[in-house]
Amino acid sequence: MVGTRKKEKNEEKKQLRTSAESLISQLPDPSPEPGGKSLLEVIHELRVHQIELEIQNEELKRTQKELELSRDRYQNLYDFTPAGYFTLTDKALITDVNLSGAALLGVVRLKLKNARFRKFVPPNQYYIWDPFFLSLLGRNEKQNCILRIKRSDGTLFDARIEGLRVETDVGGFVARIIVQDISDQREAAEKIRILADIADNAPASITVHDFDGNILYANEETFRLHGSSREEFLTLKLSDINGSESKLHIEERMQKILESGGAEFEVIHLRRDGSSFPLLVHAKIIPWYGRPALLSIATDLTEQKRVEQIRTESEERFRGLIRDIPDYILVHRKGIILFVNPAAAGALNYTPEEMVGASVLDFVIPESHPIVMVKMQERESGKEVPPFEITVRTKEEKPRITEVRGTPIQYEGEPASLIVLNDITERKHAEEALHEAVQKLHLLTGLTRHDILNQLTVVQLFHEMALETEDMKKVYEYIASAKETSEQIEATIGFTRIYQDFGTVSSRWLQVHPVVDSASIEVTLGKIRFQNRIPQGLEIYADPIISKAFSTLIENCIRHGGDAESLRFSCSQTEDFLNIICEDDGIGIPSEEKEFIFQNGYGKHTGVGLFLAREILSITGLSIRECGVPGKGARFEIKVPTGKFRRPDDESRSDKKLR
Repeated sequence: MVGTRKKEKNEEKKQLRTSAESLISQLPDPSPEPGGKSLLEVIHELRVHQIELEIQNEELKRTQKELELSRDRYQNLYDFTPAGYFTLTDKALITDVNLSGAALLGVVRLKLKNARFRKFVPPNQYYIWDPFFLSLLGRNEKQNCILRIKRSDGTLFDARIEGLRVETDVGGFVARIIVQDISDQREAAEKIRILADIADNAPASITVHDFDGNILYANEETFRLHGSSREEFLTLKLSDINGSESKLHIEERMQKILESGGAEFEVIHLRRDGSSFPLLVHAKIIPWYGRPALLSIATDLTEQKRVEQIRTESEERFRGLIRDIPDYILVHRKGIILFVNPAAAGALNYTPEEMVGASVLDFVIPESHPIVMVKMQERESGKEVPPFEITVRTKEEKPRITEVRGTPIQYEGEPASLIVLNDITERKHAEEALHEAVQKLHLLTGLTRHDILNQLTVVQLFHEMALETEDMKKVYEYIASAKETSEQIEATIGFTRIYQDFGTVSSRWLQVHPVVDSASIEVTLGKIRFQNRIPQGLEIYADPIISKAFSTLIENCIRHGGDAESLRFSCSQTEDFLNIICEDDGIGIPSEEKEFIFQNGYGKHTGVGLFLAREILSITGLSIRECGVPGKGARFEIKVPTGKFRRPDDESRSDKKLR
């Protein structure tokens, strides 16, 4: 190596000489002097030597400049490298440090000269630093450690230290160490560790596989679900764990994921023992070590499917029970019918399909709408709603009185209301019949008691008057009057026979036409021409004793119609009620007597006929008035409200005009 260097020096001298001679040859040639070397030769030599020195000087300057530039570059690299460079004595005193090292410790570089490095090591880290430094001085090989360093402001950072022992010119040793702040790296590593722990211990199955179906990663839940070990599972392909049906759709699902970046679907996977289980998979494309892969997060649906099966079976049993139960049952949400059982639909003469999707109010009479809406709002707000009564209507607009009970339920996964309607129409009719019976009894007892007491008083008066007089003619007159009054008492008692069936026969639907015919047979019509124009099949809801009301009207015509020749029963209808009309062509009733004729005791005979007729009609909500024209005949109109009349053949409903 030394010979090579010497040879390089000689080459440099030759080059210098050649360069100098080339320059001197360009100078003018002076005249030679006599003897020895000529002056020109001496001058030539001197000039060549001078030029050699000048060239060497220029080369030295250039080399020095390059060295200075190189030193500056080295110094910059040394000072501004991200790591801290320290030179330590065998006592761990700092003899040199770069700017980055000073910045790491938060101290001006000049103040670190001869500072002990150990003072920047927290006491709880001595157990790492002390063995590291002793090992560094004792071995001629690179040493490293990781510990926490304390800055001058007291803050700490994680550091990686690498060191090497270096021999000095005087035979001693120094330690050169590199200190790197790895706080961010350790924080990132800790985050990665935490995320890895989360993924490994997640309650859902997490897998990563490539587009060839090779499994690249799987967490513990995946191994547990599939009954495989980590080592065994990671050797499998996607097709190995998919059931036969799911396997057919692998490529289709991958294509969908490639097009949209992700997808959600259900699959059937196989366990190691061959059993299968359902999964809900959310798949997405992610980068995986520089290449695209599929991240799949899957949830085991076994329990959910089991619960759904139980719920489905329960709902089917519930539907079967509801279908067969005789009560009217429906389910609605915010007034829209979702389900109705055959009993409810059949009672209203609809099919379940016709009712589902319709509003509850479509099957309720308008008068019941307010209470239905209020009760629905109360139930939706969470209030307890006691049973209440409404009137529903059939397809033919026939009213049915129902008692409503309801409770909130979940129907097809959403809140709804289960409503049970109990048809209480007949019960209401029975209650009305009981009320009617009570009214009838009150009527009978009131009339009988009042009339008989009055008549007995008259009889007693005549008896007393007969006893007090000696005039036999007067006695006979008083006895005759008493007898007449007794006959009235007998008539009154006989009248009560009309009511002997009160309370034993309840009100019911009666065909009007045959009832009117029956009433006409009970009366001797004489010369009166009778016409019954009531439509066949027309029914009213009334007590069977209504026939006595009709016969009373017929008797009234015969007794008070004067020269009446004809009597006619007919009917007409308005929007709200039906009129049954009984009219004759007799003398009519004076205007001033029209209202009095219905009062008890008014009239030419017993005075109870028309009064009783009105009372009989009122028992079931019917009313009567006289609206004929005096001199042209009497006209009695019996008003039957909606709901109290019907046409069973139902060509025309109760709200249609009757002809």
